[in-house]
Amino acid sequence: EPTKEQEMQATKSAFFESQNYPVKIYSKRGDGIQGPWRFMTSNSIYLNMSSVKIPSVLCIKAKTTAKHEYSKTLSQKVDFKLRGDGTVTWRSMNASYAPIEFTRGGRVKTFNSYSNTTDAVTNYTFLLATPRCAVAVKSKKTKDQDAARSMELWVNDYFSFKDSSECEKPFMEYCKCENEFTRYDINECEASYGSA
Repeated sequence: EPTKEQEMQATKSAFFESQNYPVKIYSKRGDGIQGPWRFMTSNSIYLNMSSVKIPSVLCIKAKTTAKHEYSKTLSQKVDFKLRGDGTVTWRSMNASYAPIEFTRGGRVKTFNSYSNTTDAVTNYTFLLATPRCAVAVKSKKTKDQDAARSMELWVNDYFSFKDSSECEKPFMEYCKCENEFTRYDINECEASYGSA
């Protein structure tokens, strides 16, 4: 018999599947950002909020290591700060992304990433992209498990407290998760694993 948490997750997954989200990809302040690809290729991006708690994770930072503007592909080094058994450790992995869906205007709407290590396929479908933040639906599927979905708010180095309403309000509107979300402290990532 499913637990209450499993039932809630199934309800959220069904909700995400049933929604035909409008895509608001724009540059409100005229910074010249061109949708999700420009946001994803910011120097560093950080997970700020998620509709699903990621066990043991204190913060996630992704730093662009390669990008190709014509094909809209990119690679990132992703650092995870973890807490477990009274200790704090860092883990790192490399991730590459390729576009699989575009808006009518030609901007990337969905990125796909495949992990050779875990055989996981992850899609990020963007609902909002600004010069400082992005809201995306994350769908991760492995050969042994059905797709697990969550909604995430990512921010970059240009994000500040004054931008919080521009970013968090749309996340909450899309997510409809009220108090059922996790906030990650991007300051936890300041001295990330492998940094000088």
